[in-house]
Amino acid sequence: KQAIRLTRYFSKLTLNELISNHKGIAVTETLFQGDGGDWSRSYHVSLKFHPAERINEAFGLTLDDIAAVVTDAFTGKLSTLMKRELRRSSSESDVISIEVRGGGS
Repeated sequence: KQAIRLTRYFSKLTLNELISNHKGIAVTETLFQGDGGDWSRSYHVSLKFHPAERINEAFGLTLDDIAAVVTDAFTGKLSTLMKRELRRSSSESDVISIEVRGGGS
């Protein structure tokens, strides 16, 4: 058991390995009108992980460890991908503004 943990300690772990198979990722889109009359979309992304005990036993990680990586790396990469996709799919007259909030544990 200790050898398996040590092996996993030195291997790169993907987010997919930590996310629960049942309703692991949920994305909610909200359309709302701002004070200036402009319409905006808001996305809320929820990640459901395997139980903390299982993750700790298998990989030696705490939920605080995972939250730190998701906050530092995942939200930035997601923001970059969203900006790229919006620029690609928008017309010249569209106003594009992206703000990423949250990601706290």
